[in-house]
Amino acid sequence: MAESKSGNNSSQSDNKINKPDNKINKRFKAIYNNIKQGIALHELIYEDNKAIDYKIIDVNPAYEDILGISFEEAVGSLGSKIYESEKAPFLERYARVAKTGNSIEFEEYFKPMDKYFSITVTSPEKGKFITLFSDITKRKKREEKIKEQKEELYATNEQLRAYNEEITAMNEELEESFDQLNQLNKRFIDMIELVANMEDKTLLNEKEFFSELLDRAIEIVPEADYGKICIIDSDDNCNIIYTVGHNLKMLKEIKIDKEKLISLENEEVYETEEYFVDFNKLSAEEKEIFNTALQPIKDSLSINIMTENKVVGRLILDIKKDSDKDFSKITKKILKSFANLASSFFAFKRFNSLKTNFTKELITSIINIMEMYDIYTKGHSENVARVASAVAREMELPKKIVKDTYWAGLVHDIGKLLIPIDVLNKKTKLTAEEYELIQEHPIYGKKALASSESLEHIAEYVLHHHENWDGSGYPKGLEANEIPLISQILGVADAWDAMLSKRAYRDPLSRDEAIKEIKTNKGTQFSPKVVEAFLEIIEKDKSQNIRTGFGDSNLVFEENSDKVNNNLSFEKLFKESKEGIVIVNKEFNIIKTNNYFKEMFGYNQSELTGVHIKKVVPENKYTETNKFIKKVKNGEEVNATTYRQKKSGDYIEVSIQAFPLSNNDDSIIGYYIIYRDINEF
Repeated sequence: MAESKSGNNSSQSDNKINKPDNKINKRFKAIYNNIKQGIALHELIYEDNKAIDYKIIDVNPAYEDILGISFEEAVGSLGSKIYESEKAPFLERYARVAKTGNSIEFEEYFKPMDKYFSITVTSPEKGKFITLFSDITKRKKREEKIKEQKEELYATNEQLRAYNEEITAMNEELEESFDQLNQLNKRFIDMIELVANMEDKTLLNEKEFFSELLDRAIEIVPEADYGKICIIDSDDNCNIIYTVGHNLKMLKEIKIDKEKLISLENEEVYETEEYFVDFNKLSAEEKEIFNTALQPIKDSLSINIMTENKVVGRLILDIKKDSDKDFSKITKKILKSFANLASSFFAFKRFNSLKTNFTKELITSIINIMEMYDIYTKGHSENVARVASAVAREMELPKKIVKDTYWAGLVHDIGKLLIPIDVLNKKTKLTAEEYELIQEHPIYGKKALASSESLEHIAEYVLHHHENWDGSGYPKGLEANEIPLISQILGVADAWDAMLSKRAYRDPLSRDEAIKEIKTNKGTQFSPKVVEAFLEIIEKDKSQNIRTGFGDSNLVFEENSDKVNNNLSFEKLFKESKEGIVIVNKEFNIIKTNNYFKEMFGYNQSELTGVHIKKVVPENKYTETNKFIKKVKNGEEVNATTYRQKKSGDYIEVSIQAFPLSNNDDSIIGYYIIYRDINEF
């Protein structure tokens, strides 16, 4: 007979569960709801003392996002059923952890979802286990692609070796030519091996990659005695990140404005007897450091590292002062090949972060302009986006539809930029002509969005967000389900926020008055099923702050968060998370960090406890950090991409989330900050 087992003292365990430490529970919930890894708590199902399946007890929001399985579908389901497998996935491993209490970590391909996962398994008590997992499919596919590239490069290498042997056989009488050719072939072979032997971590770590690149360049180019690589950061400062022969420690102390570099516009290899900077533009202190840190040179060969026609760095090889060597034409071609390799690496590394943030930053900028233009809609677009996406979630629409609803809400009024400002902000009743002009804004918005490759798919939703269910709306008089579903949702969200907002011609309605209007116009102005979903959210809302209480994440999970099984230990989650988590006090001095944070930045706990969070912030990012601190103290969300500094001095590109830590009485006692190493992706 099948049964679930949780240990012999279940009643005692349950009593402990029902008396959680409130402080720990609040800490746990904050991380549980915001961590990017999926988390699930399971209980094994036994038959004749043998584990035959497991039941899902609880999941966090990231579980839903990663697997596309909702909280309601997951909780209470058997592993074999929810994952559509004859046998519950990884059952033997999970059962072993639940039995022994020994944690394990593994990476595995899961065929039903056609995805790879990195999974950490722990057991809070006998018969139960917790999984912390991440989708690593992109990384695995990248590794497969790199493997294929290596194989191709090795094949090319073999071809070159065969070609070298053929040339050797044909030119036995031309020993001098043979020696030159052999030397050239060796250089090409070394370059091929450089690419073919790049490990995955090297390709993903800027410092290691460029160190390896310069070392091999010095090795392949016999004329070169010294070398240096500098990278231009987001503040247009040139940072020397690695050198051969020169004093790197001293050179890392200064940041050079890129305008002080010589030949900044040059896209080809260039040769000079001077250093790579214009000494006439340097300060006295900079000149002193350069003169001390740089070895005397006879000649220098440089090339700019380019991505998208922009200089992002420079590779320089030097010949020492007393050398009798000179750079050859072949060396110049080789240096250009090294620069092309560096450019490819740089373009790949920066593409993801640019792509991730570009669309939202662009839209946010446009919305800010619009809100300055229309003085009565401050925050309106963001409110509509949040309410609309909440309704879409309540309707259990696919994740992509929820996201499109959010973006459409953000830009639904973008067409108002083409409406005269005196009409938008008019305090008296609009004339018929003015009202007709206002009604044009969805058409203007659609035209503006249709020209954007990343936003054209939501243009149609913006066009129809003022259509009414009974066909009395504008601009086309669509009715019922002729109106796109997202437009139906926007209609309710837009009206709700407008009713709660002050306008030139009226004061805001009360919450109860606004709810009454929504109910009254159900089936005439508004879609009945959208109104039903909206009212469900109203009913669930306990804070009476429904206008801004919506968020674009955690919408389904919020009311279930109190059901989290308290056996899912905060300390275990804090310790084993694959994100760097730090807890700071109200002055932003570090109280506690997890192991991943310490590994990420290279510190031990004694070096961090009691010091300000700026310990990991480079000086040129202090202003940015002060802005983040001010935002989170004001209760605003901090979710940014930037870079920080390790103990070694190396930079690390990270995403940052920050949010308050509350006491039992909801007073702020500190803050959580979560760091994620973007280089991992």
